[in-house]
Amino acid sequence: MTKEDFIEKLKIDGKIITSRCSEKYLKKHDLYDWLINNTTDDFITVKEKIRFILYGGGYCRVCNKRTNISNMHEGFADYCKEHFHEPKKNKLAHNRSNVDLDLIKKLYYEEINIIIF
Repeated sequence: MTKEDFIEKLKIDGKIITSRCSEKYLKKHDLYDWLINNTTDDFITVKEKIRFILYGGGYCRVCNKRTNISNMHEGFADYCKEHFHEPKKNKLAHNRSNVDLDLIKKLYYEEINIIIF
């Protein structure tokens, strides 16, 4: 069975049916073993394994670490939490608790008042 055949067995009228993506359904229709054999052990749940087959991805583009399922689009996020901001602003994500409040006050309150007045 090919990847396309597997995906077609999850569809009705061209749409993927959620109930067909359950472990029970896959086992009943002899699709579960194919799914397990064609995905890596990095993907634990049936939902993750099916999303990997459907959309690919699942690994960070920078460090190749496993990523979570994306909330923004179907499939997986392109970057892990450590590298999420890197492609956008060319910097690593940082811990917000390490922000220098005195510097922020100086930059936003004192310098803005000088410019306004």
